[in-house]
Amino acid sequence: MNCGKIRTLLASVRNEANALANKMDLFDTALMTVLWDTILQRMNATSKSLQNSNLYLDAGVNLLESLKFFINNEVRNDFTRIEERAALLINEDLKGSR
Repeated sequence: MNCGKIRTLLASVRNEANALANKMDLFDTALMTVLWDTILQRMNATSKSLQNSNLYLDAGVNLLESLKFFINNEVRNDFTRIEERAALLINEDLKGSR
């Protein structure tokens, strides 16, 4: 191979690596968005319930235990669905930008 072909090949590989890195960054952002949205939606609902002045203490404890269970188990066990939602979010974003 001569130097010109090597430079062309290296530029092609570099462009492909940059494109892949950009896709990974986009997916990472979408994944974190969906993950935090899922967690914060539940935390907000729990917080609103806890602010009810008529709430009994045992009900408040149950709400907090439920939130803890949700984060520790349901979010972790449902990570595949979160990844799928992130992928859908990326696809919708890409369709909208065309």
